[in-house]
Amino acid sequence: MQGYQVGDRFFTYLIDAGDYAVRTNQRVVYNFHDEVFSKIDWRQRIDVNLPTLYAERARQIRDTYDYVIITYSGGADSQNVLDTFLNNDIRIDEIVIWHDKDITHTDNNRTNREALGVALKRAERIVAERPEIRLRILGSMDTVNAFHANKDFDAKLQINQPWGGIMVPQRRGYWKNLVDDYRKLVDLNKKVAVVWGYDRPTVIFDKVQNKFFTYFEDRAQGYLPTALDLPIDNVLFYWSEQVPLIPVKMAQVIVDKLREIPVGFQDPYLRYYRQIGNGDFQESHNGNKISRTLVNNWIYPTWDPTTFTEGKCLGNFFINNELDYWVTDRCNEDAVRTWARNLRNYRDQFEHFNDHLYRVVDFESFKVRVGFTATKSYYLE
Repeated sequence: MQGYQVGDRFFTYLIDAGDYAVRTNQRVVYNFHDEVFSKIDWRQRIDVNLPTLYAERARQIRDTYDYVIITYSGGADSQNVLDTFLNNDIRIDEIVIWHDKDITHTDNNRTNREALGVALKRAERIVAERPEIRLRILGSMDTVNAFHANKDFDAKLQINQPWGGIMVPQRRGYWKNLVDDYRKLVDLNKKVAVVWGYDRPTVIFDKVQNKFFTYFEDRAQGYLPTALDLPIDNVLFYWSEQVPLIPVKMAQVIVDKLREIPVGFQDPYLRYYRQIGNGDFQESHNGNKISRTLVNNWIYPTWDPTTFTEGKCLGNFFINNELDYWVTDRCNEDAVRTWARNLRNYRDQFEHFNDHLYRVVDFESFKVRVGFTATKSYYLE
C-alpha cells in the first residue's frame, strides 16, 4: 500500500489528504509499502552486495514487462540503472532523454548541461554499439502545452503535488501520453514500463539515540498514474516492494561508510558544490559534511565521479529557486506563464495544510522542517 493516512481514512493524493486533515484537525501520515518494509530488520546487515541486488531488480523488471524504457538524465542514479541493464546483458527497448531547451532556449542551464551535455553523448555511443535500443529525445514545450490544455484540474493537481515546478508533468512522465508508439503498444495489450532512477536513501543521524535512521519520502507518490495517463507503469528502480532489500542495503552501506569517516575529514567534492551554490550534502555522526558525490561512489560501483553533474538542490519549490524549470515563468510562452501562476495557487493550498503534515518524530525533536511528508523512521543501528 502506498499513500496517505489521516486517522482511519486513506488517500492516494496529498492534496486530498491535506484538505481532510485541516478540516478534521488530524495529521497526514505517509505510508510507502509499510506492510513490506516494516517486516525487515534494517539493523541486520545484509550479506548480498548491491550490484547483485541491482541486477535482480533489472531482471525482475524485464521479466514483468514487454517493453522497457529507461529514463536517463546523465546523473549517478539513472547512470547506475542503465549500467545495470547493460552490464548484465538485460535487454533495454528504449532510452529516453528529455530536455527543456525548447522552453529555455539554451544548452547552458541545469537540466540541459546534464541531459544534452552528458546523457545524450553517452546514449548515442550506446545505441551505436547496440542498435536494437531505440534512443528518444524529447523536448518539454509540447508536454507543458498539452498538460495546460487538459481541463481535468483535479487530475492536474494530483500530478503536480505541492512541491513541484513547471516541469513536473515532464519529470513525472506525462510525455508518455504524447508518444504514438506507446499508445500503439498499449492498444496491443503490451505491458510497458518507464523506469526511473529514483532514489538513493536519505540517512539521518539521531543525536539523541546516537543512531542513524532512514525513511521514505512521498515524492515517490508523484510517480503514480492519474486519470490523465496511458496505462503505462512508472517504475521506481531502487524503491520497490518487489526487491525490497535494495534501499535497505543502500542505507546500510552509507551508514557503514559514514562511521568510518574520521573527525576533521575534508570531502574533496564539497568545494565544487560550494562553487555551484548547491547545499546537497549530509552530516556524519561526528559533524563532517559529506557530499552526494562521495555517497554515490559508495553505492554505485560504476559511477565515475569526474562525470560532469550539477548535483541536486535541496528543498522544495517554495523555498528553493535554483532549478531553471522552477523559474521559467520568465519565458514568453503563454502556457509556461499560466502554469507558473497555477503553481502559486498550489503553493497557497500547501501552506494552508502544511502544519498538519506528519513529520518523522526525530525531525520534530530536532526542530527541522522538511518540504515533504515522510514515513516512519527505519533505524539502521
